[in-house]
Order: sequence, then structure tokens, then C-alpha cells
Amino acid sequence: MSLSEYYRIAKIAHKHVATCTGREWNLETKVHFGEFDLPACEFMAYLRHNGFPSPFTDWTRSPYIAAFFAFRDICSTAKNKEYVSIFVYREYCGTGKSWWGQEPHIHTLGHTIATHRNHYLQQSEYLFCVKQENKNEYRFANYEDVKEKEGQDFLIKYNIPVSEQYKVLKKLDSMNITPYSLFDSETSLVETLALREICFEIWDRLLASKNE
Repeated sequence: MSLSEYYRIAKIAHKHVATCTGREWNLETKVHFGEFDLPACEFMAYLRHNGFPSPFTDWTRSPYIAAFFAFRDICSTAKNKEYVSIFVYREYCGTGKSWWGQEPHIHTLGHTIATHRNHYLQQSEYLFCVKQENKNEYRFANYEDVKEKEGQDFLIKYNIPVSEQYKVLKKLDSMNITPYSLFDSETSLVETLALREICFEIWDRLLASKNE
């Protein structure tokens, strides 16, 4: 989808959101990305946070928070899998020339925009991928089509065995990286209590019996 087409859809959504919630965003505010401007970034982030189809992907600046999300839902998402994956992305490492062209390239939408409170608790960064369609138009593109270039768009994949779930979540809990610290809701409080009082207890017993 082109940037202009998604912007048109976002403006329609904004009318309904503003009517139902009383909240409004300045859709004319733009963020400059070298050779193009992206309007309505804060409202687009709001849409992404609330489940609206979005070109944004949600990342975190913390490797520990990334590990938490990788292992958090392992029972439902990693069935029959031997490992979970954590991706590390770096847009530009300070070497080579800044790259522009018609091939897809990735941009980061910094943490300075106003978004949901969880955005700050989770040290979130939004990424999006675009390619130039013609002189005046850009289109959102697939991350898989991005080619690594000199000094830019580095993506590393780390595979961690599923068997490390207990060690990882227990270590993160000691660092106060829990559902409650990252979501600050009653539901996440109960999830944290279940993790500590049931899951960790079961894992500790299993580990103790295994070592006997």
C-alpha cells in the first residue's frame, strides 16, 4: 500500500476514533526521513497499539525485554519448536554512505513520539519498511525484501533453546522485568503472580527432583 493511501485510511479512522473517544491528533504533523515525510505518525502509532492493520512493527531497545516477550507465551506459540528467536536490528552503524534508492529500506520511528504509556514501559521503537515507487510516491514494503547494505540495515537472528525458558524468566523476574512492570494492569499483575507462585514453584520442584 502507498503512504498516501494509508494516510487516507488513517484520516477516516481518525474521525471515528475522535467521535467515540473525544481524543484528537494533529494529522498534519510530519516526521522527516531524508527524502520523504511521514505524516500522522502519532496517530498511526495509536492505531498500531490498538490492533489496527499497520505497517509499523513494534521493537524494543532492551535485549532483556525482547527476551521476555520471546519466552512469555512459549507454551502457546512454540509448540513442537526447539528454540525461540530474538532479532537484533541496527539501521545505521556509522560506516559507509547513507543509502537511498528504489529497493526497500527500513526506518526507525524514534521513541520521542507520544504514544501509549506501555510504549515507554517497554522501551518501544516502531520500524517500518518502504520503497520508492516514483518521484513523488513511496510504498510500504516487505522486510524480507530488504538487502543488507554497507553500514546499513543489519539484522541478526539469535536462536535460544526453549529449554532455557525457566532460567530466562526467573532471571528477568529478579530484574523486575515482569508482565506487571511492562503492562501495569490488573491482568498483568495476576499473570505475574501466577508466574511466581505456580510456574516457578513447579519448575523448582522439577529441577530439585531431577537433581536428587
